[in-house]
Amino acid sequence: MVTKWLAGQTETADRLNDNHAVTLDFSAIQASTAMSASTTELVALTTPTITFRNGRAFRLVFKGLMQNSVASDQGDVRIRKTNSTTSPTLLDSFRFNLAASGTYGFYFESIVINTSGADIAVPLVGTFARATGTGNINLFASATNPVYLHTEDIGNSDDYPNAATLT
Repeated sequence: MVTKWLAGQTETADRLNDNHAVTLDFSAIQASTAMSASTTELVALTTPTITFRNGRAFRLVFKGLMQNSVASDQGDVRIRKTNSTTSPTLLDSFRFNLAASGTYGFYFESIVINTSGADIAVPLVGTFARATGTGNINLFASATNPVYLHTEDIGNSDDYPNAATLT
């Protein structure tokens, strides 16, 4: 990224911070979620309210471990805006295979931009579901393997054309 300074502008902490990735939130759980045999989407963790500045781009990361009890189940994780399983989806892993019964790592990220004309202040929610299959699934977490959502401000929204829009 090229820093663009206009004539007469001074270097400020805000301008310097806008030129590199800044963590806005890191929310994690260190205890596993309950096992579920349902294909209904369940909330795993919720962040505090995060302010998504207008004209900025954001990296959303969902990382963790999913456990399943039956071979050939498929799991799905999502990040949604606000604290509901019916709110807009900002990241969708779509189905991923859980071949044998066991624990599988996942790491998904998405870039979203706020070009709404105003700052948006909302919590995010990380959800999971069994997409297909007959077994039970959960998100496995521990002190050494937390499940987490990481939100970063990564720069000007103009630098990420065609990214998903946060509305």
